[in-house]
Parts: sequence; C-alpha cells; structure tokens
Amino acid sequence: MGAHLEPYENCELPLTPALDGYETVPEGQIAERMAAVIQLEAPIERDRLCNLVRASFGIARSGRLVQEKNLFVLGTVPHTTTSWNDRTFIWKEGQDPACYDACRENGGRDVDQIAPEELLAAIELSLPAGAAQGQKLDRSELVSRVAATLGYSRVRSRLRVVLGEAVDLAASRGLPV
Repeated sequence: MGAHLEPYENCELPLTPALDGYETVPEGQIAERMAAVIQLEAPIERDRLCNLVRASFGIARSGRLVQEKNLFVLGTVPHTTTSWNDRTFIWKEGQDPACYDACRENGGRDVDQIAPEELLAAIELSLPAGAAQGQKLDRSELVSRVAATLGYSRVRSRLRVVLGEAVDLAASRGLPV
C-alpha cells in the first residue's frame, strides 16, 4: 500500500485553427500534440485526449472522419493502453499500469475519464486507518470519501455508479473495502 495524491496538470495546447478542416492538418502536428498531452496527463482516457487535440485546431465536434484520423495518428505515438468499463486509457511510455499508485484530483475530468488504477489509489487513500485490521466504512460513506479525495464536491448519480464499480474492483483485488 503506497497510494499517494498528486496534482492533476492539464496540458495547455496552442489554439491553431485549421482553416480548411481537420483533414488538412498534418498528421505530424496532431501526433506532436497528442504526445504532449500524453506526456503530461497520462493516464488519460482516449476520447478526452482526442477531443483536446481536435479542439486545439479549432474543430468543434468529432465526426467519423475526425475520429478515424485521430485513431490512426494515435497509433503512431508511443503509448500503451488499458481498458475498463468500455473506455480506453492511454499511458505514456514507461508508465506501468500494474504499478500505478497515484491519485489525482479530477482536473475537470468526468469520473468516466479517470483510469481505474487511479480510482483504486483514491479508494486506498480514502480507507480508514484501521481498514487492514477490519475497520470498514459502509459503501455510501466510502464512495463519498473517494469522491472528496478526487475533488468532487457533490456525489451525483453517475459518480456514485462509477465509484461503486471501482469499489467492487478494489474488493476483487483484495483491498480491505
């Protein structure tokens, strides 16, 4: 058990409007921005990564062609991936999801955009000091504590569902929840 809290750093990309649409943006420029975001924000949920990069070129929405281009370019950027709850998370080179023990405040992310490894670290940080000796919280209290650890001020229904799933994951991995 070595979970710790770290600040979440949002990558500030320059705004460079693509005058003739996203399809004209050179793949190298997209790859550079993806690499910059991954370097600073990983683990990052794939759609969040792609949306940040797309928006930096002044493109408001992701249609099929934009998504296809982003996925193609992402394939050229060094990274690893994990999946959970129908979401894909992007990890920078050298980051080992199996050993990841950091938790960051939400940083403007939806709870669905937080990697399960981060949620497990938040759960570990939210457990009472005597959890290893059998002191437990009821599920609702634990979810509230985890939400607060992540910087959410209100526990809305989607947050409650995802954090509940993370508690189930923690239990399946042997955390004393």
